[in-house]
Amino acid sequence: MSSNATAIHTANNCTLLSGTFETLVQIALGIVGLSVLILKRNLEKPQRPFQVWAYDASKQAIGAGVAHAANLFIAIMLVKMAKNADATDECAFYFINFTLDTSLGVALNWALLRLSMLAANYFNWTWLQVPGYYGNPIRTVVWLAQLLQWIVIVLTAKLIIARFIYAAETTLNEFGNWLFEPLSDYPKVELLFVMVACPCLMNMLQFWITDNFLKKPAAKTVEDGVVDEKTPLV
Repeated sequence: MSSNATAIHTANNCTLLSGTFETLVQIALGIVGLSVLILKRNLEKPQRPFQVWAYDASKQAIGAGVAHAANLFIAIMLVKMAKNADATDECAFYFINFTLDTSLGVALNWALLRLSMLAANYFNWTWLQVPGYYGNPIRTVVWLAQLLQWIVIVLTAKLIIARFIYAAETTLNEFGNWLFEPLSDYPKVELLFVMVACPCLMNMLQFWITDNFLKKPAAKTVEDGVVDEKTPLV
């Protein structure tokens, strides 16, 4: 490719945080994510009590927001750190990062949640022993503790994935640029594909699976002797 063509491609490169259009796309993605959570609530049988569902869903929503912000930051930073930054596509990096997040990331989140539950049992941190159980009566402080637990898990998983992407940066960069080469002259179309079309489809599966291990298992109740709402968080 000639130097002039390279300059044109760079000027038209898909970016994540460069204007009003990109900001509106990200807001729309947040609205779609919230709609997915509402849809899952309507399809659930039997339904959890609304407050319990709202606490479960809000953990996912906030965690997804944290993950989304981390994805944006990681994609932009990896592009800046890339060996050939001018030829690196932010949206391609974001797509790869998001794909790993909804596959490897879900598995990492599950494993880290299980490890945190083992630690909670060992140290007798009763509020963190059973995800989705907020006491009887329900207490917001328990939800806050579990929310913090989930955010730490999400960020830890993101750091692991980012380290993997950085280690394989050259290969992934070449793959991403090759994958999105047909859209190189249409950066806004690429942005819509990367940040709306694919995330919408991937999020539906991710939200469904994640909700299954964030909500309280049916057998895990105070009566089972697993948790006691009167026991303080250690």
